[in-house]
Amino acid sequence: MNFLNPLVLIGLIGASIPVILHLLNLRKLKKIEFSSLKFIKELRKTKIKRVKLKQILLLILRTLAIIFAVLAFSRPTIKGTISGFESFAKTGAVIIVDNSYSMDANTGSGNSFRNAIAYAGNLVDFFKEGDEALIMPLASHKSNRKMLNFSTNKANLKKELREIDIAYSKVQLEKALFDAISLLQDSKNINKEIYILTDSQKINFIREFADSLKTEFSPTVYFIPVSEAGKIENLAIDSVRVETNIFEMNAPVNLSFEVTNFGTQKVENSVANLYFNGKKSAQRTFDIEAGETKSIAISAPYNQSGFVEAVLELEADELDADNTFNFGFIISDAPKVAVFSDFSSSDFLRAALEVIPDRYSLEYYKPEELNRLDLNKYDVVIYNGKFLSPGLAQTLNSFISAGKAALIFAPSDRNDTGNAYFLGSYETSSIGRAVPINEFEQSHPFFKGVFNSGNNNTILEAPEITNLININQGSSLVKVLGKPLLSELKIGEGKVLYLSLPPTLDAGSFPITSLFPAVVNRAILYLKAKEENLLFTSPGSSITIELDKRFAAEDQFKILDPNKVESFTYRVSLPSGEKLVIGNTEIPGSYKITNSDGKAISIFSVNPITTESDLAVADEEQIERFVNSIAPDASVNFAELSVSPEDSITRVRLGTELWKFFVAATLLCLLLEMIVARVSRSESEE
Repeated sequence: MNFLNPLVLIGLIGASIPVILHLLNLRKLKKIEFSSLKFIKELRKTKIKRVKLKQILLLILRTLAIIFAVLAFSRPTIKGTISGFESFAKTGAVIIVDNSYSMDANTGSGNSFRNAIAYAGNLVDFFKEGDEALIMPLASHKSNRKMLNFSTNKANLKKELREIDIAYSKVQLEKALFDAISLLQDSKNINKEIYILTDSQKINFIREFADSLKTEFSPTVYFIPVSEAGKIENLAIDSVRVETNIFEMNAPVNLSFEVTNFGTQKVENSVANLYFNGKKSAQRTFDIEAGETKSIAISAPYNQSGFVEAVLELEADELDADNTFNFGFIISDAPKVAVFSDFSSSDFLRAALEVIPDRYSLEYYKPEELNRLDLNKYDVVIYNGKFLSPGLAQTLNSFISAGKAALIFAPSDRNDTGNAYFLGSYETSSIGRAVPINEFEQSHPFFKGVFNSGNNNTILEAPEITNLININQGSSLVKVLGKPLLSELKIGEGKVLYLSLPPTLDAGSFPITSLFPAVVNRAILYLKAKEENLLFTSPGSSITIELDKRFAAEDQFKILDPNKVESFTYRVSLPSGEKLVIGNTEIPGSYKITNSDGKAISIFSVNPITTESDLAVADEEQIERFVNSIAPDASVNFAELSVSPEDSITRVRLGTELWKFFVAATLLCLLLEMIVARVSRSESEE
């Protein structure tokens, strides 16, 4: 038994008043003998006993009347119900609805989320006049408590329930519960109750903020499980690794992904599909045991430039949200390449560049024409020749420093490099024999997806090399006998790849190996590629995107979300450069960003968090420990989805008041006291 007004119990001290008065009346009086009384007939002993019994009965009735009156004002309550006296105290309630994407699972009891909304609607109907409630979605619930308000209007509460959607952001049950408890402390109603409608995922009952989220306030908490999670068969994409980092038309996009079978049965001939801009481009079938995690590779080319929204998708099952993974990239138009080379030494270079027709927009010039052209219309410059004047070197240096890129070949003679000051000093290394080219920086993006990542000592090629003309700047990507063959260096906002050999046979047989065209073509793609093409964020999180210098002066940019809804964002100037900060990312999928002219700026993707895929359920003991770690004295109860709130909640709720019983008992005692007192007076008068 509990008391809603426990301070009133102090009044029980008043129950001692009748006892004290009775004891005072029993004081032994001094006897005075009167001779005339000797002749009065003695009262019979039975009559005296009857009088004393009535006095004791009156004492008991008066004492009980005071006790029952005090108990009535203290408003005692009990668990359970008594027919006709179910609940008379007004209730303040917070209804927490789990709207994480795991709730969209279809189980033996139906769709978990729809079950939760239906039951919450019945809860609202169950509340009595004067009760107030507040609706709190679990995922993305408002952290500012001032934005959440209690309401006694059932129509408005039901409207709020209908407006709740499945969300894909991280669930923080402990924070929602703590906020609910804090809100309840402001409720003026006596009963304080929290209803949590959830699929009871075990992962949600792990404390993250144990030290900061704790309260001494102790409400009554009801958990209503709304699914049969143990009966769900679910495959989920755990992670995806995009192996390709340089995207071009008609080239394969390679990725590997991990799938986990969270169900209880083996799945055979399951299908994974890869879509590019809504069109199926590749398919893989696989078998997977219950509880197994399997890694699978898939690949497909794409033949158009522009934005590419890529989706990896598994077959539909009982939980579809974790069956897809989104990523996006931009395939640029064919790179515009200006090739400055002596025609007498450009045969091997031209052959390497034209292995795939129309792969690039190529224009050939003599080295001395470098100063006559507007280089800004080109994406990449290839330079193979002598730097005969400081002007040529300065023009190329300015082009690169402004954010462009160049592939520069070593000249045939070290004496021809004197004016290429921006590359640093030169050193000639004599080789004079066939050597293996097997030293390269495999982790560098230049080599991603190109070479086998196995043994570093594998001999790829062994051309004959007479000498190398190395530079003393930058980092070495490929080495020969410890000497740089291919180097990368940053110049201003741009970058240079420097090949320590000319594209001729004067320095050896390298230009006629299969590695030469691979290096040349890879160099162009790498120099043209933009690092921001593969960007990811989680639902509800913001993302910061660095603006390319070409667009850094523009202020407004358009965002197209996965539902094709347009919005706008504005450039932000930060110490690290010009950025776009984008925050409205609740919907999974790919978000495209363009400038005012419709040019592709960037694309980023949002994917649901993978922890929601594990539908293992917490037991009642774990749930109780979780709640009591936040509110140590909170009462934790469990209700059944199949039983109406009127039956299940009323049966266990703390709030059946007994004051009417004690008022009736007080009146009964007073009535009996009056009857007994009247009878006693009548007998005394006889």
